[in-house]
Amino acid sequence: MKSKMIITMGFLSFLFGCSGSSSYKKENGQWYYKDLLLETGPNGSLKEINAFFAVDSRHAFYRNAVIAGSDAESFTALSEHYARDKAHVYYCDTYRKGQEYYAVRHNRISVISDADALTFAYLESNYAKDSRKVFYEGKSFPVRDAGSFRLLEYGFARDAFRGYYLQTEIAESDGKSFQNLDHEYAKDARNIYFSKVQTHDVAKPLPVTIPVKLAETASFSVLEKGYARDNKSVFFEGNPIKGANPASFRMLVTETENADAKDQAAFYKNGRRLVFN
Repeated sequence: MKSKMIITMGFLSFLFGCSGSSSYKKENGQWYYKDLLLETGPNGSLKEINAFFAVDSRHAFYRNAVIAGSDAESFTALSEHYARDKAHVYYCDTYRKGQEYYAVRHNRISVISDADALTFAYLESNYAKDSRKVFYEGKSFPVRDAGSFRLLEYGFARDAFRGYYLQTEIAESDGKSFQNLDHEYAKDARNIYFSKVQTHDVAKPLPVTIPVKLAETASFSVLEKGYARDNKSVFFEGNPIKGANPASFRMLVTETENADAKDQAAFYKNGRRLVFN
């Protein structure tokens, strides 16, 4: 019964066009996207596809802007940013200008020239792929095999050959067995990896992954705040903590200004063993 009601509501929405809650509306003979007048008046009626895209009999629209060269009949919105028609794939977003004190949102519509419209599909979290390539925010990045590419969690991904962190291949990783353990640590059948975004001494944020040397994959477990351990060692951000005892190492229930972890012999802060006089 519930499914029939949903189907009926969807049919009525299609039949009668944009409702009162629609992002697109017609007032006094003019069409608006929310409170923005459409830059080009639609040809005939306007059909909303989702909260960001619409079509008339000829063209598609992103927010209040016409998508030049688009084909309305074959146009499909894939997400709030991605769309495609029979010939092109589009990535649409907005930007602001500093000279306008970032107060005005401007439309930006890009044709993804290296995407194949026939096989292009949206994944999630601004990732998409076609039969040959994988894309993030409308731009392709290198992968070994687009066909087997799968997203994991926290920016990690894999294909049949390699693991990836934030669109960057993890060297020597084994894609078939690769999996993330939390938002920083990952593993495959051979190695443990620690990944983070480097922001110091670089022109722009840089994803960095290091192998956790000496780690035992079978006994390795992640703690919190960059800490991890196996049967022989304790690690902080992928590096072993000299002298730390893995059997007794614990995170503090209540972190203090001076310490966030301890073992049977010492306290630790950000991976450093503390000495109190």
